[in-house]
Amino acid sequence: MTAFVLTQSDVTEDTQLLLDEGWTESLPGGLICSADPFMGGIIDQNIPTGTWFVIFNDSRFEIAEGFATRDEAVEYFVTVSF
Repeated sequence: MTAFVLTQSDVTEDTQLLLDEGWTESLPGGLICSADPFMGGIIDQNIPTGTWFVIFNDSRFEIAEGFATRDEAVEYFVTVSF
């Protein structure tokens, strides 16, 4: 997978936090993920519905779905897990 480097102006503060923690993007504004077993997960878009979802690697948290934007999904992940 190719990781893209984004400038601070391209991402929200929460997304920058995840990138600083070692998360990578498949492409700018797309899927973002980390293999870390406790602080990692997947944030991606459901193509048919256009909504975003969050999968936590830490099994204490359930999958969350239905976010209108990636920024909302990232904010949820950061709020719940950090």
